Amino acid sequence: MLTPDQKIRLKHLIADLRANPDKQGYGRLRSDGKFCCLGRACDLYDSQGWSSTSYGIYFQVKSKSVLDTTTTEKYTLLKEVMDFYGFPHSNGIVDEDITDKNVNGELDKDQSWSLTQLNDAEQFTFPMIADIIQYWMENN
Repeated sequence: MLTPDQKIRLKHLIADLRANPDKQGYGRLRSDGKFCCLGRACDLYDSQGWSSTSYGIYFQVKSKSVLDTTTTEKYTLLKEVMDFYGFPHSNGIVDEDITDKNVNGELDKDQSWSLTQLNDAEQFTFPMIADIIQYWMENN
């Protein structure tokens, strides 16, 4: 079950995805000024968390450990971001309830889908992904 705070955060993400369809990118959390849906989640979590290297743009979260280490990612969600929104998997929602929201008849009901797959492989729009997140949120 999602906490009330996680639901508030998801509502902000849903609103952001609906308001920014022109910012949608594919294949990485962030690249060339575009974001995948999970990259938008990271940006809302901490818009200052991005770091550029010669290998691409990474999202990073400073740990709260004594060592003050940093974890980075450029393809999926870090655990801190997963917990912030209540996502059960680093690729976004992987849940049989997703297939109950058969957007435009395009989803195979016998398969679980992640937000990464819907954004990158199926190229669902941000508003379509927002609908799926909302459905999932309302049922968790």
